[in-house]
Amino acid sequence: MLERVTAGDALYRVIRTLTESRPLDDILAEVLSQTRAMLDAAETYILLTSEGRLTLRASDGLIVGPNGLRQFSVDTGIEGMTARTEAAVVASSLV
Repeated sequence: MLERVTAGDALYRVIRTLTESRPLDDILAEVLSQTRAMLDAAETYILLTSEGRLTLRASDGLIVGPNGLRQFSVDTGIEGMTARTEAAVVASSLV
């Protein structure tokens, strides 16, 4: 079960994580976990763009499908639109 936290608690945990000497993957995992808890989100993730492709860099709560798709075109879905416009996005349920 995802722990609900206040924005202040989450920010404190992120700042603490950033000041520790830890591997980058651990830092990304903690930042995404705290962001997910603060927003009460189903999932959080970071995508990198390169040569017209998006690649999953880190995630928390993201269920990768049976094909394990971790890279796709910037022409695909809300993630592609975000990459093309270079704007941060917080999306509610798209269902």
